[in-house]
Amino acid sequence: MKYELFYEKISAPFRGREKAIKAVSVTETVLVLLVAIAFLGVCARRAFSTPFSWVALGLTVGCPAICLAAVSLLRTCVKRKRPYENGIIPLTAKNASGNSFPSRHTASAFVIATVAIPVAVWLGVSLYAAATLIACIRLLFGHHYPTDLLAGALLGVAFGLPTWWI
Repeated sequence: MKYELFYEKISAPFRGREKAIKAVSVTETVLVLLVAIAFLGVCARRAFSTPFSWVALGLTVGCPAICLAAVSLLRTCVKRKRPYENGIIPLTAKNASGNSFPSRHTASAFVIATVAIPVAVWLGVSLYAAATLIACIRLLFGHHYPTDLLAGALLGVAFGLPTWWI
């Protein structure tokens, strides 16, 4: 019952304001695309660095891939219902069912931010900000519980940390 009240409070300013919801939705899409483009840039930087390191490139690509696989497997095992499957009315429609914990969007954004830090601190910090906004938007839209997002963020950081020691 507490989550329902919390969700009503955070979503109330957006209810009935379709333009605001659309603007936030577009913002999320742009942020996700920017994170993906930044990841390609980080990979390219590793691939064309001097001296070249297969280990660095392998970890930069491999850590996010393993994170994505692990989060996907964990979601399948946990099978947590999404908030809108448990009675809340989300701000945006979503047809997915189950597999809410942990958030794959959040884990992916945080692992990419983490692998970016050794390449360019300013970029990694910017990506952490983008990842946090992506998580907040997923919460606002009613697609995930706060614990889904926290777990995704923690897993993303944990899976990306090996790149800090290369």
